[in-house]
Amino acid sequence: MRLLLRNAASCCCCCRCCYVFQVVHGSVYVVGGLALCVRLDPLLTLAVAATGTAVGLLGRRLSSTRRLAAQACARAAASSSQAAEESLSALRLVKAYGNEDLEASRYAAAERASCAAIDAATCQQQAAKNVVEFLQRCTLCGE
Repeated sequence: MRLLLRNAASCCCCCRCCYVFQVVHGSVYVVGGLALCVRLDPLLTLAVAATGTAVGLLGRRLSSTRRLAAQACARAAASSSQAAEESLSALRLVKAYGNEDLEASRYAAAERASCAAIDAATCQQQAAKNVVEFLQRCTLCGE
């Protein structure tokens, strides 16, 4: 049996059998660990499962919120960069018609939007950091 597991784990091709083996292998460890925990202390296992689920869902929510904020930052920075590039590429035309103030205000508006998106992302980052620190303190107090 050990030889069979060693050969399956050392398969160097990128096929489904390696992935399936890894999933089954991990599942056996999880189910075995869970069974051992239930056998040792069912109440503690229930508490860990409830807290782990809550922490997992919270982490998932925070990561999706931070990803959306990062995407908003990237879009705002791209629009700011695009406004600057358009203004600089048509500089002669802008000077000929005397629209320097209009172009400067257009770029300033795009830059303000970019700064607002960065500020919002920074606030979300700080909120996520506070939640993680709180969870770490709760974990440390339990020891």
